[in-house]
Amino acid sequence: NGGSAIHPERRLLKVASDDALRQPAKRFSYKVLLHNTGSDWLFIAGSPEYLSIPWDTLVESPNGGFRVPFAETDGFTYDVHAALRHTTVPPARLTLEQRNFHLRLPPLDPRVLALATQLTKGLKTDFERATAIEQYLRTTFRYSLKPLDHEVDDPLAYFLLQSKRGHCEYFASAMAVLLRAAWIPSRVATGFQSGDFNPLSGWNVVRASDAHSWVEAWMPGEGWVT
Repeated sequence: NGGSAIHPERRLLKVASDDALRQPAKRFSYKVLLHNTGSDWLFIAGSPEYLSIPWDTLVESPNGGFRVPFAETDGFTYDVHAALRHTTVPPARLTLEQRNFHLRLPPLDPRVLALATQLTKGLKTDFERATAIEQYLRTTFRYSLKPLDHEVDDPLAYFLLQSKRGHCEYFASAMAVLLRAAWIPSRVATGFQSGDFNPLSGWNVVRASDAHSWVEAWMPGEGWVT
């Protein structure tokens, strides 16, 4: 998956830049207890500014995620100080390396590339092109948890060109690929929806059934947009 190793000082990691820390925002702290996730990724709500972790090493992915390569995945705890930020400060531009990374595509069925061209033909801005792709998936496809009744050679092409139904991972993958085919940097985010608040314990309980996938596209002047 790539990424760079980080060694926090006294197990406290500063994530945000000094400029971000000076910006006005609603800030909050919380504790996360992960139980039997089978994953070494950290799940974070909001824009993290500091992480307090019980490990000496973290790995930061090219997309800004964090994982603990030697954690016991049957359960671990960490603390997060985060921000909800509404700012008019323009985001930093993607470097050429970052842009190329978020435009990479695997070998594709030529009909998928043709579909991306068809959906975005004549549109002038990345926002217009992204919106057209989003609306096509929203209005033409159906959400379904039913698994495929037979194996297919290319699940993405089958979803886009034949079945036109599937769960969130199909929708997210399809939109990310169509965006990249239209030369819009994109990425798939995976995590959880909000879960349920337990008033007795004071915890938000997030279960495997709350798992979700979605798409972020890079918009000039706005940064990553969900």
